[in-house]
Amino acid sequence: MQYGLYVPNYGGFGSVMDLVGLAQIAEQAGWDGFFIYDTVYAGSEPVADAQIAIAGMVMRTSSIKLGALVTPMARTRPWKMAREISALSALSGGRIVAGVGLGMDSEYAPFNNERRTARERGALVDDNLDILRQLLSGRRIDWTQSPRSTAVLGRPRPDEIHVEAFRPTPVTRVPLWGAATLVVAEGSKQPMRAIARASGLDGIFPIRDDAPQRFTPDDLEEVLSLAFKGKPTPPNFDVVVHGEHGDDPGPLQQAGATWWMCMPDRDDTLARVQAFARSGPPR
Repeated sequence: MQYGLYVPNYGGFGSVMDLVGLAQIAEQAGWDGFFIYDTVYAGSEPVADAQIAIAGMVMRTSSIKLGALVTPMARTRPWKMAREISALSALSGGRIVAGVGLGMDSEYAPFNNERRTARERGALVDDNLDILRQLLSGRRIDWTQSPRSTAVLGRPRPDEIHVEAFRPTPVTRVPLWGAATLVVAEGSKQPMRAIARASGLDGIFPIRDDAPQRFTPDDLEEVLSLAFKGKPTPPNFDVVVHGEHGDDPGPLQQAGATWWMCMPDRDDTLARVQAFARSGPPR
């Protein structure tokens, strides 16, 4: 089991310098990773740009893994994200993890040109993730929009991409973790496409649809059973769960978790998070 701190990039955590300082504290205290939200809008609260903040963390740390959890791929240009990932990989010596997913409705609603249905955003996530993975490979790309995406989206943008290799590539292969929401109401339909998407990446980051409720071992077993159709989780596949300071992550580890993220609750201040960061991970 590896242990990370996972904090917002807005509100009381909406300062790049504060996030950089918190990453330094986490590394010095023995945490394995430090991760932040990739929020672009939080009403009137301050928001720190996630990629700029991570670049600052990279320059002030030497061993801890860093990344954004998660970047909403439906609002992201994959070629820009590929450049950011490659640059951060080079700066960090290969310590970057990239989280990808659909994002929250609040990320899209304020901006008229991004008001799409969840189904449309899901198709964009599939397309943009496919493009991103090809760009990170360093090979020539000849990409065509899938029939499913064309059926959902029509042709709102160029549906083919033909480019020479994107270089430099990341110094090491960057793990991609996919977010997936577990619907907890009995009898509800699960978001199988998101779960299946994450199962084809390097890791899954499941959350409950009634978050911030704790993710339980039973929840995790259900997600992994859906993701891998009852078969064992593949070797080296990251299973990322979250909890709060003072929780015992042991039962989640027994259920298959490989990363446990300590998140502040809604009332936690920066000072309190700094304090429990200094106390180190619950090994």
